[in-house]
Amino acid sequence: MNVKLSVVMPVYNEGQTVARAVERVLEAPVDDEVELIAVDDGSSDDSAQVLQRLSEADPRIQVLS
Repeated sequence: MNVKLSVVMPVYNEGQTVARAVERVLEAPVDDEVELIAVDDGSSDDSAQVLQRLSEADPRIQVLS
């Protein structure tokens, strides 16, 4: 049975570290299909732009603002 694992990641002003955090989630050694839902909570740094670039490169990433 193929199960989808959804991970919700709140993000606020983490532009310098969010890319690595996303990588770690998506690299997790799980047997299930993984999706990452990143919720940018009004960051004033470049967090939203970093998340947008990552989501354009990987369809498993969804970004909500």
